[in-house]
Amino acid sequence: MLPSTITDDAVLARRYFQEAVNSNPHEPRYLGFLAASTLAEGSIHKDGKVIRRGCYLMLDAIDA
Repeated sequence: MLPSTITDDAVLARRYFQEAVNSNPHEPRYLGFLAASTLAEGSIHKDGKVIRRGCYLMLDAIDA
């Protein structure tokens, strides 16, 4: 069984991947990880705006 803190872990992952992208914006893997964690966070909170942002980040990562 998954712990209830899994949602906190997803939010924290997105935060750290955002810091990684900010420190090295030319690394497409970081952008892909940020996109995936943003999509996960948006899905957890059922927030369409965050999900949409994650989709656009993923498209940018694919292009990179």
